Amino acid sequence: MESRADRIDDANNEVGDGVEVRREHEQAIALLVGATRAIENAVRAAAGRSGVEVVCAAAGDDARTALLAQRYDVVLLTDTGGDGGATGFAQLVNRLAPTSKTVLLSEEFSADAVVEAMRGGVTDYVQLPIDPSNFRSRLMAAVSRSRDERAREERVQRLKGICKKLSEARTEFSDQARALSEDLKQAREGIEERMDEVAMNAEYRTLLRQELDLEELLRIGVEYLLGKTGPTNAAVFLPGSDGEWSLGAYVNYDCQRQVAQPMLDRLAADLCPELCKTDELMRFEDSGEFVESIGLGATNLMDCEVVAWPCLFKEDCLAVFVLFRDRTKGFSDELATVIDSLRGVFAEQIAAVLRIHHRATGGWPIERADDWDADDGDADDRDERKAA
Repeated sequence: MESRADRIDDANNEVGDGVEVRREHEQAIALLVGATRAIENAVRAAAGRSGVEVVCAAAGDDARTALLAQRYDVVLLTDTGGDGGATGFAQLVNRLAPTSKTVLLSEEFSADAVVEAMRGGVTDYVQLPIDPSNFRSRLMAAVSRSRDERAREERVQRLKGICKKLSEARTEFSDQARALSEDLKQAREGIEERMDEVAMNAEYRTLLRQELDLEELLRIGVEYLLGKTGPTNAAVFLPGSDGEWSLGAYVNYDCQRQVAQPMLDRLAADLCPELCKTDELMRFEDSGEFVESIGLGATNLMDCEVVAWPCLFKEDCLAVFVLFRDRTKGFSDELATVIDSLRGVFAEQIAAVLRIHHRATGGWPIERADDWDADDGDADDRDERKAA
């Protein structure tokens, strides 16, 4: 019947992941090297009563082969000749099987011999001929030390495996945490940019809604945009009822009006009719060929960078903006986001102004209040005028 202690021991020995674990009920094994027949018989008789299996091997290559073939709890070395060969093999045992305990069986028993054996890696020293009772006790003590050391080594290996897994998990967790932190940072930056964009749109819309006059609307709209772009030449073109485009507003930064006028006329005639058909933001980093084609090759317009875009409302182009300034100062890539956000707001307000203007000019035939107080003769004249 299995005892409670055996069940607990079996449960403890099942711990581990892929690591061979010691079990106390496994039979102990001892390797006996270089023994005579008499010593072998004596060792087998004493060890057999303790349940220790004995494997015999001749000194030299036979012993080394046996040592590599399997793991032993104890290695018993005989030194009957006193030549020190057993001490050399004990050093080999320490290198190849560090958990195996080495016991030296020798006829010589002196302090110098014991010290030399201990320095060679021997853990115990038994004088021949052996005393069976004493030998069994010392043999089992060596087995116990061997298994304790083997258990510590296995625990160390298991702990190393656990530490490696924990290190890998920590590395993976750190990588995931770093990636999550980066995602959160990008999300926060995106939200902040979006909030800035929303605030900018709200501010721009508030400024524009206060103006119902087209000229004031153009002035405020361009001034706000220049606050975002910095000093630059700016022109706004408006469509006419005949399909032609004309300059609605112009802000001069570093180019005289008489010099820029031919370029503005060309933009109104050629660029606006084409640009109003798209919803694209155009950027020309080299305007030299265009400027030269209109006969202004000697001006500073040759080195300008030009940005142009349409303002659409319900697929109708209500204005075209053009910005240009020296190429060395240029326009940043971030400006595209600002323009894309503001041009829709500007188009909405122009559409609102046009709707109000059309309602005002359409009108209804309203009679003056002072006509209502006129005499009957005046009323007759009024009726005649209406009939006419």
